Amino acid sequence: MLISHRYRFIYIDIPLADGGLLKSSLMAYAEPGEEYGLPPHANTREIKRMMPECFDAYFKFTMVRNPWEYEAATYLLQRRRYEQAQLEAPFPEYLSFQEYLRDILSEQRILGRQGQFINDFTGRSMVDFAGRFESLQRDLEILGRFIGKPLFTASPPANPSIPDYPSFYNAETIEWVRHFSRPTIEKFGYTYEPEPAVSLSFPNPETLQPHYA
Repeated sequence: MLISHRYRFIYIDIPLADGGLLKSSLMAYAEPGEEYGLPPHANTREIKRMMPECFDAYFKFTMVRNPWEYEAATYLLQRRRYEQAQLEAPFPEYLSFQEYLRDILSEQRILGRQGQFINDFTGRSMVDFAGRFESLQRDLEILGRFIGKPLFTASPPANPSIPDYPSFYNAETIEWVRHFSRPTIEKFGYTYEPEPAVSLSFPNPETLQPHYA
């Protein structure tokens, strides 16, 4: 989570959703939420509770990612973390993607895996803008015009796209993700199969007033 009082915005950082690119682009203009007692991936409800005046007044935005690719990315990240840390107990060989997914989704999440970061308890979005990882460059341009500062993607993403993510799934696990991520799937029009990059749920930059001093 990042906040800028000068440019009056709050970025809600859904883990793995932006590939690390949007957050790195915003660091020059904002401060991390930890400086205000908030966790790195604070959700909108936590932010509103801790700083209600800023939350109501500032431009709030986030990035989301195809839920099926998102779950494959979380699995691969956990494997990398174990390998890089060289833990005494390595990532269990028996922990297949299906077993991992069962553990991750075992807790009931009424807001969806990514939606839990940006929705209220009724499922209503609490952000002003939600871009998509699949159209990151286009959405960065729109966000840059909104906050009045250019946003670049000069470095490769920390969590790049996974074109073969369908190979992780079987008929059962496809439906698991569809069930637990239904709010995100329905709101952003995601499908299981990879699709052409399309940007959804963004304001018209021609009609926006810049949010900077």
